[in-house]
Amino acid sequence: QSSPTMVASSTTTPPPQWPRECNEQYTPMRIVGKGGFGSVWMAKRRDASASSSSGSGDTHVAIKVVGNDNYAQREVEILHALSHIQHPNIIRLLQDFPGEYGKDHFIVLSLARGPTLQYVLNKEGGLGLVIAQCIAKQLISAISFLHGHAVIHRDISPANLVVSGAMLQDANWWSDEFDSDGKVLALTKKCKVTLIDFGFAIALTPEDLNEGVKPERHIGGAGKQSDEKHQSRGRGGIPRNLNDSCSRQVLRDLSPLGTRMYAAPEVLSGIKDVVQDIDSSCRRRLKRRKSSTNCTTNYGMVADAYSVGSTISHMITGIPPNQGADEFFAARNSPLKKFVRKMKSRLCGGKSKKTSRTKMYRQPKELPLDIYEVISELTHYDKSKRCTVRNARNLPWIKGDDDNKGTETEGEGSVTEEYPCMKTGSPVTYLRCSSTNASETHVSECDQ
Repeated sequence: QSSPTMVASSTTTPPPQWPRECNEQYTPMRIVGKGGFGSVWMAKRRDASASSSSGSGDTHVAIKVVGNDNYAQREVEILHALSHIQHPNIIRLLQDFPGEYGKDHFIVLSLARGPTLQYVLNKEGGLGLVIAQCIAKQLISAISFLHGHAVIHRDISPANLVVSGAMLQDANWWSDEFDSDGKVLALTKKCKVTLIDFGFAIALTPEDLNEGVKPERHIGGAGKQSDEKHQSRGRGGIPRNLNDSCSRQVLRDLSPLGTRMYAAPEVLSGIKDVVQDIDSSCRRRLKRRKSSTNCTTNYGMVADAYSVGSTISHMITGIPPNQGADEFFAARNSPLKKFVRKMKSRLCGGKSKKTSRTKMYRQPKELPLDIYEVISELTHYDKSKRCTVRNARNLPWIKGDDDNKGTETEGEGSVTEEYPCMKTGSPVTYLRCSSTNASETHVSECDQ
């Protein structure tokens, strides 16, 4: 399921295959997202007291309509297992309904209000460093939580991050430093990131990690495998010798899914019989193939780490990961692009005066050292030297300044209590559904 994109709000009647039971409980309001594999509806509970009695408190929900295939079933299973151990930065599963004719699946999720990070970057360019730090902390917290439960997301990108509390018209939201009045700090407290779209996620089993291609590993107890133990530490307190980390175990022959520009190099280079593009448009074409046994690659948790680093880089620099900085600025400063921007400004007239902020783009080499360290550690080309997401929580920019607690950038959705599985060196706790999800290691179809 490709991530939802922002679409115009409009009241629309539900499709004819909308399940009767779902229609009895929810009133469809409008489509809030569309992707290559389905759509997302905003809906309201018909019986508001039902949300109170169930304890969810969700009067408005998001209903994801997707094909009834292995990916939809696995998404429901993983989110159902995670619902018992909720993380504030991960979308919650509320209910699910099979379609009337068995063709579609209707997944009822908590509603994350706000634009996607992709929308913000396309509209405004790179973020202010304070808000960027707040978002980066929450993203790394969410992925650390998933990896601590042996779940690989496989499609981390700005399009799959919803930013609630985004104040795009407030100049303080784009600030690179805190102000004396505390206005910037107040905005960070309202900022919450929600990770969405688990259609490509997979829950690993102990066998998956134990039978990876890495021969060295350390088992930390029955049903659990330890991560990042007994290793020398480098700059920022992160382990440098990570060969025995379960985060580095690799699963062979998984479908090459995700968004190409945020995918780890080993995912792209490992594709058998090279697929030229693995974005949503390609997936729609490949979906028609009945047999694609050679469209596979290798995955590990460090592939997610690369996607996290690429997302943070795009968020701060404003430059897409598939473009070099020099190439990007050369194209942006070309006479044609300047002429187009000038014409747009004239056509917008008074509207442009209200939103006169100039888009921010930064050269990676101009970033502060602690920010550059996070990006470079997470996007190292060599996966054996790449920082894992759980270790990235110990990097100075992510960990924060303990001596300056009054200006910590924990947002509304930040984790206030430590989950044991998120800590460096803690054992991985497997989800109950992992045994049923492991079957994809033998899936022959490239995309379903």
